[in-house]
Amino acid sequence: MIWPVTIIAGLTGLVVASIPGALLGILLGSIVDRNLGFSSWSQLRARLQPRPAKKLNAQQVLFMLLGHLAKSSGRVTPEHIQLARLEMQRLQLFGSAQTAAIAAFSAGKDPSRAASIMLSITENMTDEEINSVASYIQGLDI
Repeated sequence: MIWPVTIIAGLTGLVVASIPGALLGILLGSIVDRNLGFSSWSQLRARLQPRPAKKLNAQQVLFMLLGHLAKSSGRVTPEHIQLARLEMQRLQLFGSAQTAAIAAFSAGKDPSRAASIMLSITENMTDEEINSVASYIQGLDI
């Protein structure tokens, strides 16, 4: 069994502090390997590769923004939820699409996700889609 972090840490310790450094590096590297579950170089390379960001569609962004707007007044009221349900009916969302819309609304209510919502809008949507969502939200009575 190859433990990549153990080998790297052992060699680094050997270069920095000779034999005691190599022993300490091997010890710490083996702990990291076991905790992260690395058993090959390919697993290490795969873990270090950047993962592509999840793409959001216009409907997901719309419901995230609706959730964020509802929470911005302090507390999400039954009227906010009813408005989101009416919008789901208007867009004819059923089954998995409705579940995704509810999840997006809930994600939008989380204040820690506000920055990721705005980043998703700027990265994943065209100007036309952004303007469409913005004009729709301006027409809402929230």
